[in-house]
Amino acid sequence: MVDETKFHSEDYREVLEFYEQFKSREELITWMKNRPTTDIKIKESEKGDSEVVVVIPSINEEYQRRALTVFNGLKIIFVISGGKYFNYARSVNAGVKYALEKFSPSWIVVSNDDVYKVDESKVLVDELSTLDRKDVELVYADKGKYHSYKMYLFRIADYFPEMMVKFGKITRNHVIVVQGEAYARFWKKFDTPYLAIMESQLGPLRGALKRIIGEEITSFYNVGSFFVIPKSFAEKGEVLDPTFINSHEDVWLSLSVKKREFIRYKIREDFGGTLGWSPARFARVFCNEVYLSYLIATRFRE
Repeated sequence: MVDETKFHSEDYREVLEFYEQFKSREELITWMKNRPTTDIKIKESEKGDSEVVVVIPSINEEYQRRALTVFNGLKIIFVISGGKYFNYARSVNAGVKYALEKFSPSWIVVSNDDVYKVDESKVLVDELSTLDRKDVELVYADKGKYHSYKMYLFRIADYFPEMMVKFGKITRNHVIVVQGEAYARFWKKFDTPYLAIMESQLGPLRGALKRIIGEEITSFYNVGSFFVIPKSFAEKGEVLDPTFINSHEDVWLSLSVKKREFIRYKIREDFGGTLGWSPARFARVFCNEVYLSYLIATRFRE
């Protein structure tokens, strides 16, 4: 029986201690798949055209009010869920299923709740109208800091986790420190050789210096906090893999889908507006890196 107490701690060191309970990657992934679920409720906007429907997981009423302005004129489905068993992928899948059953839209937008307006909704609708839904599975907005951004996938060198810890301490970046400590302690135990890094996080390790990280497998654009899918793709089943716990589900979607398009629609967001920016959050993220490595090793094809 897994004791989850430390996983929910706000002390990242206790979160890392949580992983000591598992003997293998398979045990950890089994725990991820079998976690309890929490209640989900659906709330629709009163007005809005349903040719393009927006799905937004959210428990923040202030953000919901802002979203009504951001996506003015479109039907919005707020997926209300929270608590320690909140699962972003599960909420997205529930919202997409609801949209298909009630409105049968041509396009479904999936967005975080912390977005704010740059372009009008009409720009989004007009840009989508230029695409052939038969030839696209995943649509990116115009490139931003937390959506439609470039990432690299590496098979890390043995020494790199310890290097991450040192670099994070020098730069006072707690995300890099926590990620480095997690990999240093567990990447061999959990067979987690792959690391997906945002281009903006590479710091000085650019160009030829990327080789310090390890072997570069591929580069790609991650949808991040905003993406659009056509009805035909949504109908195939779960859009996001709910085994992930509030991280990296977007990375796997971006890696595994091949028919991608960008549109000239600008939107921005407040990073970590709902889930926060604490070291403990990024310690909890490590289990998703373990699962991502498993999927890459068993299912990924460039």
